[in-house]
Amino acid sequence: MADYRKIMLLLLQGRSYRQVQKLLNCSPRTISKARQVIDEQEFSTLEQLKDISDEILIIRSF
Repeated sequence: MADYRKIMLLLLQGRSYRQVQKLLNCSPRTISKARQVIDEQEFSTLEQLKDISDEILIIRSF
């Protein structure tokens, strides 16, 4: 299972899909799902992401 928190952290740090894919060995589709959650929840800082539970991240990623 993908670690959506790590993917989102990298995306919020400004990493590209290709960089995330290489670092975490995940598919572009998985990264896209993580980006969608970031956009839907309007996350813009790492602190916002840290405040949300892993269970919620997984549920929102599907």
